Amino acid sequence: LGMDVVCASTLTAAQENERLRDRRVGLLLVTADLAADVFGYLNNQSESKSAPVSTLDLQTGCTVALIGLPEGGLCSLHAECAVIAYGFEQDADKKHILNLKKGQALQKEVRGKFHRVEGLEVRGYGIPVNSVFVVYADGWAEALQSPLVKMRPYRSEKQEEEKESESESDGKPEETPIVASKEKKVPSKTSKETKRWELMDTDENIYGLPQGLAPHVSPISTAAEWLLGGNGLAFTGAGISRESGVPTFRDGDGLWERYDAMEVSSIGGFA
Repeated sequence: LGMDVVCASTLTAAQENERLRDRRVGLLLVTADLAADVFGYLNNQSESKSAPVSTLDLQTGCTVALIGLPEGGLCSLHAECAVIAYGFEQDADKKHILNLKKGQALQKEVRGKFHRVEGLEVRGYGIPVNSVFVVYADGWAEALQSPLVKMRPYRSEKQEEEKESESESDGKPEETPIVASKEKKVPSKTSKETKRWELMDTDENIYGLPQGLAPHVSPISTAAEWLLGGNGLAFTGAGISRESGVPTFRDGDGLWERYDAMEVSSIGGFA
């Protein structure tokens, strides 16, 4: 593939590697135990107004791949959202479970840390074992290989108290962890838990992007570029036409109020 691979056991070793001197990195693979050091370093470099003092420099569009998640989870901050990812854990029976309380605690922590960022949306995802989670530069997330668990938005303390009171009155605890099914390899869920999370299916969009992993490119931004070009045709779900000024069929001012449905919905009407 024409790639020059450099392996380093520590961040310092990578910075001091002669093969990286005066060269820019196009693909960076980071193990979970080095995530805090590497991402902290990269964040400081991006905020620094002076030239980088070390040789570890990423080229534009560099793909950063994290091999495994840190035990405490990971937060990726983007322009309009913060993306939180944390992994499944093994219980005493060696079943893989997702601790919902831990996810909400992470969301609360991030919300508190960036409370001054107006309109910041905190998105949480639970990552099963052997899954792949892709986060683009604009915050768009995608699941590969197997479904992920998408957490519902973080609730305020008042909302939490109301929900806990409701759970106590039902006599059914809400904190039952999500258990990964051995047969389907996806989490099982109860009707009560579905309100707190939903499965995020795989869609493989990453393989269809015309520019691969170029900066700020994701399925949604790529679609926006196509539509801005004036040559795009979008097939959408019901209801979006009204917001665009196109009348619906069944509303009070809809098309069926002006036209006879039986007449136009016939061979003669189409002819």
